[in-house]
Amino acid sequence: MTVLRYRDTFSRFPEYSDAIHALKPGCSFGISMNDYSTLSWQLEDNKVGPPTEDEIKTKLLELIGEWEVAEYKRQRYHQYPVLEEQLALLWDDMDSGKIPGKDSSEWFKRIQEVKNSIPKGSLTGPDTQFHAAMKAHELGLKSYYGDRDNNPVETTAT
Repeated sequence: MTVLRYRDTFSRFPEYSDAIHALKPGCSFGISMNDYSTLSWQLEDNKVGPPTEDEIKTKLLELIGEWEVAEYKRQRYHQYPVLEEQLALLWDDMDSGKIPGKDSSEWFKRIQEVKNSIPKGSLTGPDTQFHAAMKAHELGLKSYYGDRDNNPVETTAT
């Protein structure tokens, strides 16, 4: 299986340029509209010559086959929760014991350190409170916050 690393080909149908990159990784070239006659090979940048049109077509057919087989990946991509949600689910399952490894997982230990250092509801610094109070004021709500020295201040929208 060819792995294309130079740009995302996950959601896009393969082209001649993908086949050329797969055949001659790291080479510099230009090509227009999948037309071999427009291939401009940067000889000064490349230590090898360009692939033949037949080589490109053969590789392109291989890439198209891989692309078609990966249709399930494209369909799943939009169904999965965002990565942050996936990690939160993993954390919760490990923390509750549904997934073993809590005591030996470096990932779990590192996340636990962050969670312990910034517990939920602990973001009460002056800047956070100030911005929350400003938003409350914009919405016409009464809010309480600490000033820059953390002295309690009451605000009321006018």
